[in-house]
Amino acid sequence: MAPPAPSSTVDAAAAPATEAPPFPFAPGRSLPGYGEPVAELSAGTPSLRYDGGPDRWLTVAVFAERPAAQPWEAAPKTFPAAVRDRKAALELGPNGFALTWQEAGGRWLRVEADRKLTHDTLLGFAAALTPGAVPVVWPFTFAAVPPGLVPDVVSRSAVSFRPVGVPPSHGFTGKLTVLLSPTAEVTPGGSPVAVGARTGWLSAGEVTSTLTVDLGDGRTLAVQSQTGLGEAELVAFAAGVRPTAHAVVGHG
Repeated sequence: MAPPAPSSTVDAAAAPATEAPPFPFAPGRSLPGYGEPVAELSAGTPSLRYDGGPDRWLTVAVFAERPAAQPWEAAPKTFPAAVRDRKAALELGPNGFALTWQEAGGRWLRVEADRKLTHDTLLGFAAALTPGAVPVVWPFTFAAVPPGLVPDVVSRSAVSFRPVGVPPSHGFTGKLTVLLSPTAEVTPGGSPVAVGARTGWLSAGEVTSTLTVDLGDGRTLAVQSQTGLGEAELVAFAAGVRPTAHAVVGHG
């Protein structure tokens, strides 16, 4: 079956053509002014993010082993802390807080937040986290994903798939990546191609092929492949991509 023509730039109902593991803890306390939590994926691992605008943010990450020390630009201040009955490490660095502890089941959690959050609010939020399943929020739906690729990065403005045999990573190198950008920041290059009912611009190189499609609403879809997809495969994949109502444009 051919991918549906992109008659709409938003798909509010369709499900992604692939799956990502949910974030395995559920927040039990709200954070006024920080918005709703959004589960994302980075290097194949789910995390939870709050984004309340400039200088208001919080993230939660889960690790199978004790995470590496924070790469602070300057030595942080340290405070004695506990999350419920679990000993925790609380640090305050130039960019904000980092709270790290091990749950009874063996997994490690780290909550990072801006400097405006109080100690009590941070510790109270951490103590209210309980085992659960928060689904990853997808910014796009896909009619189909090329075989042999698995999701590695999912944010509200980008999705990246890596080949099964490639180790997970936080970046886009060596992957098939879909980005949503402001049209004003995109300079089309290459040759015009038909992408469903729209015109895209395809620039094919030895390592990287990039296809951009103006969605006509101030947003441009960019698909970048470093996975060896042929031009026809890349165009067919892009024709089946739809932004969801959760998608936001990325900058830079």
